[in-house]
Amino acid sequence: MERLSQEAVGPGIDMLLQGEAESLEETSNDLLLTYAFALVIVFLVLVAQFESLTSALVVLLTVPFALAAAVFALFLSGVSLNIYS
Repeated sequence: MERLSQEAVGPGIDMLLQGEAESLEETSNDLLLTYAFALVIVFLVLVAQFESLTSALVVLLTVPFALAAAVFALFLSGVSLNIYS
């Protein structure tokens, strides 16, 4: 947000975020922290389940790539993403 404000008004002019823009800035930072915390918790649960760091890491890294590949395959085949696909 601040980078865009610097491009729009130029150097030497400061912008103060207020209202919804300020709330959005605070929420974005909190959201990143929440996602990181959730990822650590999921990793720890997988480590406890598999009793292996490497197995948990493989599962944690494989699932996002599999989902991306599935969506890409749907795109290539021209099929829409719906409840039946």
